[in-house]
Amino acid sequence: MNTNPVTTLLNLLTPHGAVFYRSTANPTQGRTLVSLSIKRDNGQMIHATLTNGMWHVAGRTYPAGAEHHVAIQLLTHKHHT
Repeated sequence: MNTNPVTTLLNLLTPHGAVFYRSTANPTQGRTLVSLSIKRDNGQMIHATLTNGMWHVAGRTYPAGAEHHVAIQLLTHKHHT
């Protein structure tokens, strides 16, 4: 079964609060950019993007299919101040 990585990540994050989703397509370059953001309990927004089959979150990169790792980063990553 081939699951959509965006749907998988949305399903993992939704129980934890509001998730903001945006998708933009660039047909001339043949790629789509998906951006997901979650508002954390402390009010911070943290973002993940999916482009060309790779998730980018908190300075790390994960392949599509590793959505549980992306969700963990979105929910637990600490910003260095």
